Amino acid sequence: MGVVSSYENQIIKKLIFAFKYQSIISVQTPLSFLIKKFLDSSCFFKDLDKEKTVVIPVPLHKIKRRQRRFNQAELLAKKVAIDFSFSYSEKAVIKIKNNPPQAKIKHPEARKENIKNTFKVIRKEEIKNKIVILVDDVYTTGATMEEIANILKDAGAKKIIGLVLASGG
Repeated sequence: MGVVSSYENQIIKKLIFAFKYQSIISVQTPLSFLIKKFLDSSCFFKDLDKEKTVVIPVPLHKIKRRQRRFNQAELLAKKVAIDFSFSYSEKAVIKIKNNPPQAKIKHPEARKENIKNTFKVIRKEEIKNKIVILVDDVYTTGATMEEIANILKDAGAKKIIGLVLASGG
């Protein structure tokens, strides 16, 4: 798991909030810069085989995506793929259930239950035998990452690496 910052950092928290809930897309630039700086300093990411690595964002349900007009994880994931010459797939995994937002659920077990059976791999050929970098904005209890990692493993992914802007919250 790669974590760029703590969600306790008020600047990061405000940037993510502006990006995610106020549709200030220009915030993508400084956030992407932070991710790139973090990955540049990580020897772990430098050693990944570019031919066998694919970057995938945590997907939004189509209803939420229409409301928000973009997926913040998708914008960040695309930038990671471009910056490090990895392949990218926004369609390998989809969100099939429009469940309540995880941010509104505080108890870890309730979060796990809320996110259960919410995602589906629809392009197995894009992840089979690949190292998958799964990108999201915030990691709180890990329920979302864990749920997607499990379906990616079941679909044949060789390894899953979570990459988030901030943990905590």
